[in-house]
Amino acid sequence: MLKKILLISIGVCFVAGIIYWNQIHSANIRSIGKENVKTQDPYANVLGMEIVPLWLMPSMLGGSHNYILNWYSVYDGSLYCMGAKVSGVDYSTLQISSLGEFAKDKKHVYRCTDIVQNADPTFFAVLNADYAKDSSHVFIYGKILIGADPSSFQIIFSPMSHDETSSTLTAKDKYHAYYVSQIIAGADLDTFNGWRDKNWIYQNGERWGPAVLLSDLYAKDLPSICVEKGYIPTSTMPAIFTKDLSVVGYATFSTVCVIDTKTRQPQYFPYGTDNGVGLSDDGSKLLYQVYESEGAAMNGVTCSDCGTYFIDRATGKTGKLK
Repeated sequence: MLKKILLISIGVCFVAGIIYWNQIHSANIRSIGKENVKTQDPYANVLGMEIVPLWLMPSMLGGSHNYILNWYSVYDGSLYCMGAKVSGVDYSTLQISSLGEFAKDKKHVYRCTDIVQNADPTFFAVLNADYAKDSSHVFIYGKILIGADPSSFQIIFSPMSHDETSSTLTAKDKYHAYYVSQIIAGADLDTFNGWRDKNWIYQNGERWGPAVLLSDLYAKDLPSICVEKGYIPTSTMPAIFTKDLSVVGYATFSTVCVIDTKTRQPQYFPYGTDNGVGLSDDGSKLLYQVYESEGAAMNGVTCSDCGTYFIDRATGKTGKLK
C-alpha cells in the first residue's frame, strides 16, 4: 500500500513538473531575482522559430545568474555577453534586443561587449539579426554601412524566407541594393527582390547570369512541378531561367530539375554540387557536374572529383563531355 502511494505521488509530481515546464517554456519566462522577465528560448532566434518584441527590459539584475535574452546573461549584478563582461552599463536604462547581439542604455548601443560607435540609443532600431539603423546611419554587424540612407533603407526578405527575424543579408534604399556591406552594382531597385531583378540573377550579391522574364504561370508552376523530387528554392540557390525559357531548379539529393516550358514536363538529372558551381548554359547545351565517387558530396569535394555532363537542347539527349 505504501509502495502504491509512493508511486502515485511520484507520478503526480512528474506530471506537475511537466505542466509547470510547459507553462514556463511556452510563455518564454526566465526568472531574474524576485521578478520575472519575458524572454525567448535561447536558440529560437538562431533557428528563426519565434518572433518577439524588439526591445525587452529586465527590471532587476542583482543577485542572479540567469539567462536573459539572446547572447546576454547576468552574474552577481553584472551583464555578460557570451561569458565576457559588458563594462559601463547603465542598468537602470538597459534594454536588450530580441534580435542579434544588441543591447542599449541611455548612453550607448552595444553589440555584445563592444560599443557601437556613432549610434544614437534613442533612435536605434534593430532590423534583423544583421542590420540596424538610427536616424543618421545604417549599421551592418555594428559597423556603419557607408552611404546608406536610413530613411529609405529596408531589408529584402526573399519570397522563400520563413521568418523575418532570421539572418537576411540583402537590403536596399533609394540609392542602392546591398549584399551585407557591398553595393550590388547595377541592380534595378524597382524589381530587385534579393536574388533577381528584371535584368539579372544574383548570388551573394554578384551577377549570376541574365534573367529571362517568365510569365507568372511559369514562375508559379516551378515549385509545384519540382517539389515532388525535393526541390527547395532558396535565396542563395534560386531557380535559373535559361535562354529558351526552360526553367532549371536545384533540388535536394544532388538533383537538377529541368522543366520543358513547351511540354510542361520536368526532367531530373543528377548534379554534383549544391552550391551553384558547375551548372552553366552555352545556348545549345546545359552543362552540369556529377560526383564520380560515392559519398563525395558529403566530403566537401572539389570539381576535380566531378565529371561534366550535358543536356543537348535540340534533342534532349544527355551525355558526358570528353
